[in-house]
Amino acid sequence: MLSAYRRRPGSRSAVTVGVATVLALAGCSGGSSHSKPTPNPGLQGLTAYERAARTDGAAALWPLRDARNLSARDEVGDLISSKAAATVVGGTIAGTTGPDGEVAARFFRSGRLVTPVTSGLSSTSAFSLEFDLRADECVNAWGRVLGTTSLPQTGREGFEVLHFPKQFAINPCRFGVEFWHLGKYEGGCHPKPVPVNGVWTRWAVVYAKGRVNCYQNGALVQSTLLSAPRVFRQLGPLGIGGSGSGFQGPLDGASLSEVALYRRALTMAEVRQHALLSTSVSPAVRPTASSS
Repeated sequence: MLSAYRRRPGSRSAVTVGVATVLALAGCSGGSSHSKPTPNPGLQGLTAYERAARTDGAAALWPLRDARNLSARDEVGDLISSKAAATVVGGTIAGTTGPDGEVAARFFRSGRLVTPVTSGLSSTSAFSLEFDLRADECVNAWGRVLGTTSLPQTGREGFEVLHFPKQFAINPCRFGVEFWHLGKYEGGCHPKPVPVNGVWTRWAVVYAKGRVNCYQNGALVQSTLLSAPRVFRQLGPLGIGGSGSGFQGPLDGASLSEVALYRRALTMAEVRQHALLSTSVSPAVRPTASSS
């Protein structure tokens, strides 16, 4: 089903990575209203979480375990369809150890992955993002884990997951989720505990009808109804390890793996089940199938 990477015409260098680096599981640029698609039977070679994500209708999955030492403009492409290619812009992505012992992706200064996801992530949409996230160090720079936020003349616009710097007075060294419209903060999630460096956690950000729910390791940590008028727009592509449109900054001091996008709101039961399957979650804190 999957083929090897090939050099993109005009690219400066070829990148050889594993066949699981990027899986486009459904159309990444469709509209905002999607029913749960029929699972694709090609599930061999995937992890338990990847199989569950695909079965539950993930629109796209970026495992990132095989991405190492990628430099500016190197291609990280979809192995199924050239229409869903992503490109590393600036900086370097170096290999680190992932939750399952394989390679994850650490995005250093000026590095980000620009994906083909360019529509369907607005206040009228329902969508979910899941990802394994690890803090490596607390740094002095703002870090973009992922997001769509732009800074047009009308003000900051979109949503983002951030790694706050050590000098930030409100939530230093923590991760947080923020939604913005016309330069106004509309709401989000700001877990209070400081992440433990070197420890992976499983995140899920679920948005629908003006409400954002944030989960860590299958547990709901915060639920927020965005402020009136509860509006935001995606003006640029979804960026991983940085904003696709370039506002603010790339990700520093953290590592990512198993990033999945759904064009619907995952249920709490699905989030818990995915956390149960994710190798990033310690058995001591994994949810149980019967937990309410």
